[in-house]
Amino acid sequence: MPPARPSCLIFDLDGTISDPVEGIGRSINHALESFGYPAIPGNEMSRYVGPPLEDTFLERAPGISHDVVVAMIAKYRERYGNVGYAENVLYPGIPEVLARLSSTGVTMGVCTTKKVDFAEQILVMFGLRHHF
Repeated sequence: MPPARPSCLIFDLDGTISDPVEGIGRSINHALESFGYPAIPGNEMSRYVGPPLEDTFLERAPGISHDVVVAMIAKYRERYGNVGYAENVLYPGIPEVLARLSSTGVTMGVCTTKKVDFAEQILVMFGLRHHF
């Protein structure tokens, strides 16, 4: 007996559909450097993709006030919204896999901690929005 076909599939955007490290990393470093803190080396950046920005900024700039954290997050989002989202890299084979799944009629969705507008921009940029 063949395995049951799922009625719905949910994909994580970051780390499953696309690699966000470059855009997120550059945006985090932009925020840190804008407030006089050292940049995170590239080889350490992947550990900061996923956790809340507030946690990252508190770790990298110990003792900063809540107001500075809020300002750093705003600085991050400013850069990320302008260019950072476009620095995502689509994983090889993703368009083909999504097209094949779409052709079977399975309903697909995306789960992410990103703001909805950023997730939408990324999916549109890669020509994948119509699958979800």
